[in-house]
Amino acid sequence: MLLIGPPGSGKSHRILEAVRNRLRRRDAAFRLLVPTSTMAEHVRHSLAREGFVFRPELVSTFTGFLSSLEPGIQPLSPLRLRFLIRRSLARLSPKVFEALREAPGFVTALASTMEEAASAGVDPGRLEAALDPALGRIPQAFAALYADVAAQAEAAGFGFRNRLLAGAATRLRAQGVPGIEEVFADGFFSFTDPELDFLQALAGNCKLTVSLPDWPGAKSAWLRLTLAGLREERLEGCRRQPEVELVEAETQEREAEEIALRILEHAARGVRFREIGILVRQHDPYVPLLCSTLGRFGIPVRAYFSERLSDHAVARYYRALIQAVLSGWDHEKTLAALAMNPSGLPGQAEFERFSREVRERLPGAGLAGLRELAGEGAARKKLDGLASLDGWTAAPAAPEEWSQRLAQLAGLVDFEGLSHGSDLSDALAFRQAVAAKEAFERCMQEVASVLPETPVGLSAFWEEAETALRITPLACLDRRRNVVHLLEVHEARQWELPVVFVCGLLERQFPLHHAQSPFLDDEARRELQRAGFRLATAAEKDAEEEFLFQFCVTRATRCLVLSYPKFNREGDETLRSFLLDRYLEEHPGIATARARPARPAPSGSKPPEKLHRIVSEDLAELLAKGRRTETPTAIEDFLQCPFLFFAGRTLALEEAPARPEQRLDALLEGQVVHKVLEQCLHRPGELHRIFEEVFRRYCSNRGVPAGYRTEAVRLALFRDLRRFMKKMLLEGVEPGLAERPYTLELDGGQTLRCTLDRIDTVPGVGKLIIDYKYRTLNGVKELIRERDPVVQIQAGIYMAALEQAGETCAGFLFAALRGKQGWAGWQMAEEPVEGAKPCSPEDLRAVMQSAVGAAVAAIRRIREGVIAPNPADPELCETCAYCDICRVESAVQVAAAGGESSE
Repeated sequence: MLLIGPPGSGKSHRILEAVRNRLRRRDAAFRLLVPTSTMAEHVRHSLAREGFVFRPELVSTFTGFLSSLEPGIQPLSPLRLRFLIRRSLARLSPKVFEALREAPGFVTALASTMEEAASAGVDPGRLEAALDPALGRIPQAFAALYADVAAQAEAAGFGFRNRLLAGAATRLRAQGVPGIEEVFADGFFSFTDPELDFLQALAGNCKLTVSLPDWPGAKSAWLRLTLAGLREERLEGCRRQPEVELVEAETQEREAEEIALRILEHAARGVRFREIGILVRQHDPYVPLLCSTLGRFGIPVRAYFSERLSDHAVARYYRALIQAVLSGWDHEKTLAALAMNPSGLPGQAEFERFSREVRERLPGAGLAGLRELAGEGAARKKLDGLASLDGWTAAPAAPEEWSQRLAQLAGLVDFEGLSHGSDLSDALAFRQAVAAKEAFERCMQEVASVLPETPVGLSAFWEEAETALRITPLACLDRRRNVVHLLEVHEARQWELPVVFVCGLLERQFPLHHAQSPFLDDEARRELQRAGFRLATAAEKDAEEEFLFQFCVTRATRCLVLSYPKFNREGDETLRSFLLDRYLEEHPGIATARARPARPAPSGSKPPEKLHRIVSEDLAELLAKGRRTETPTAIEDFLQCPFLFFAGRTLALEEAPARPEQRLDALLEGQVVHKVLEQCLHRPGELHRIFEEVFRRYCSNRGVPAGYRTEAVRLALFRDLRRFMKKMLLEGVEPGLAERPYTLELDGGQTLRCTLDRIDTVPGVGKLIIDYKYRTLNGVKELIRERDPVVQIQAGIYMAALEQAGETCAGFLFAALRGKQGWAGWQMAEEPVEGAKPCSPEDLRAVMQSAVGAAVAAIRRIREGVIAPNPADPELCETCAYCDICRVESAVQVAAAGGESSE
């Protein structure tokens, strides 16, 4: 039977009811096939909670069922596939790919396209025959690589998915499926041609029931199954329509907080957490954000996503250890590895003292020197554990030997100690750590099986191992029941929940926009479609996004909440999903709500007392003594918001380290620009060499990975610098010093220290200060705008410091280098540079006095212990690193009501 109907028409209900009837009769002569292991787990648990007892293999994935049939060929794992691709690239050396062979992601992109072609039933020989040479060299080169990889895999007894399906179908026709009378296939959006061949063979040996949604992408599968003899039964939508509401949030963070607030409101009305689901299109950026936000509100959540094994703390610790070994026990890498041990450091304070001593007394001492310096404390015990790794780089070893040695790294982690936590989160962390250890060992065994048996060094083996760790998924072992379910849309196919949230409804977020494959573009795919192969084009993949959205809005039975953020992290307005716009047009009358400010309630029995200042005189005096020297930037932080200064300067709180792809940020761009301009001031003709050297050094020091974004930023920086070099030197001004330190002594013993980017000389007038800003011209003009209260003091402080040093100041200019370039500031000249204000000495003195007065007042308030969140520009709060720990919103509400905040 073939069940056809739109999402929510009851297809899964019909199949599950048939499964229940068999289980009631204790009839195990069936199999239920679903697309993913998460879905199989969900169905098993749902049936078990209804009181049914059965073997787990009765509900299986398609892949699991294939393996049980012993198709006579082993599946080609992602790691082995990438190894074979690299070998084929080295052997064939296609010129069209020569420049990309070492590019990050190139082999992964090849592997993905090969797997897609194989899943569609495109054999290598048929691919080369079907491609028109007029399509270009890239498809032909890809076809040759594909054929070579498939031949290598087959010679070793492995094969792509289409080969597994063909082998299983052959076995079915010859031997049938003993012990199985009926097979159900549910939750699939469509089937590929090799899968349809397998289902056709299955239908010839047992009863087969398949469900398919009614959408254009399933039309080919529907025709094939009906021609195979399956009787079609069409179902219509019969589910009760839920109440629908649209939520518009200012930012993603506010959107997540609104979801948390509504979940708590539903829970207060009696809805259990397990009856609530959140659907997202992909992992980033919403899964980490929602998990952390719901955790802050005390809401249990389970994310049905796998993480990369390389991202788990156990794997990261192992990686740090290997890097320390390969570096010859460099003291910084060794100390970093010890600090990353998932089981922690028993003597944290002692270890920190030991680290300082190493950096001061014995840098480069090696492992033996570190052990001698450690004495007999906790650090010594940790270092003694590393002694077994010493000598690993001495000689090469067989891959199997390296696999066994790396498995010994588990002995350096106290997994038993991790199991002693009393909290549920500790138990979950322990289970995940053990799973990561076991997955690491399996991963190393697979690496050893892939590599030739000839001895290799640790560096060569670890290079392959790191690739394996990056592509190996680590499933979440969270088995809690009463949790909010955070699901990717494909995983929600057999879920029906009373309350469902669908978030992130933005263009390129949901729906995703699919790019053409670089190896088989849409023209090549249309050529293959004419030859009978169903390889989806980018436009067809985009059309699937509309179906996924229509599917999402049918998962709720009582309440459906659709949401999106109005602004992105940069403050730019977002583009709302066109699918959402069309849905709202088709369903008029849907209420729209704005996301509300929300903060989780304190977890303690009594909220802590809210104080607007540091009241301890001893503590205030201690902090004042420790901050005798400040920078203008720190004072500007206080003038913007006292809490910003308190969190960032007094407490010295640090943000979480940026992910590798996010390390090339605005701060690093500015540092590169300043260093290049410093070196080019008197050597403008060497810009290209200086820029390349500086950019490469800064990226290397920060661990910025090579890739498309890094290259795009590099080109943009160089383009802006090259344009600025033409206007860098001003007419009638002599270039002088660069990056010169100055200090400004204020009343009360306070010192402001600053570094002036550039000091030029105006003959007969004085010194002209120039400060580089890698910002747009409009952004730089904001720095000289008069404000009350004063927030920007940099220009006035710099000029005052220069005059206190005995120089005469002739002006101050900000240079805008990004995009439209120009100048802003003050210049004592009859015809100042375009963008600068003509001024007199009295005008400059007024700017200095205003800045110095604001700085003195700010320092006095800092010494008084003022820490209240009181932003001068509330719009900057959205991008503040500390916005989640301050109470600025409640303070603003109190002020608006005419009261005085106690915070």
